[in-house]
Amino acid sequence: MSFTAIKEYANDVLTPFISEETQEFHYGKHHMGYASMLNKLVDGTQYAELTLRQLIRLQDQLPDQKIWNNAAQVFNHDFYWKSLSKAETVPSKELSDAINASFGNMENFKASYIETASTMFGSGWSWLICSENSLSIVNTQNANIPAEKKLLVIDLWEHAYYIDYRNDRRTYIENIVGNCLNWNFASENFA
Repeated sequence: MSFTAIKEYANDVLTPFISEETQEFHYGKHHMGYASMLNKLVDGTQYAELTLRQLIRLQDQLPDQKIWNNAAQVFNHDFYWKSLSKAETVPSKELSDAINASFGNMENFKASYIETASTMFGSGWSWLICSENSLSIVNTQNANIPAEKKLLVIDLWEHAYYIDYRNDRRTYIENIVGNCLNWNFASENFA
């Protein structure tokens, strides 16, 4: 099996919120770089025929942490690109009801997501997750992935925003939460 970086739209689709240049570097260098390195690390090993999810589940059993780090970063980036859409989308009724139950309303959810993601120290990811139909937002360091059902993610590594926003991570987060979350993808994950 060969691992690939998945992004199903052109590099200009998310402009002006994420520039074509940022996407070229983010997807073309970072995301594809993780997939390429993962393929090199597992080539000729017992791990070469596993799926990405199977490989990630072996985190504590892998002989080389680099394998897991690259596998997790491929997974996280695949999930990130699917979490974004410039097309206006809305949550399904079921997901909307869960947002209202967990956060009060959509505006409270957005404020909570922006605040939680903005407090992340260092590099990592900010996830909307579901556990027993209750939604919450959690940040994970580095390549870590929450165990709960994942609905959406925002990449908080500097390469995700630095070209466009420099050190203004909060404005990047505000623009993603306000304009680019793919509620169709989140609704599919919630179902």
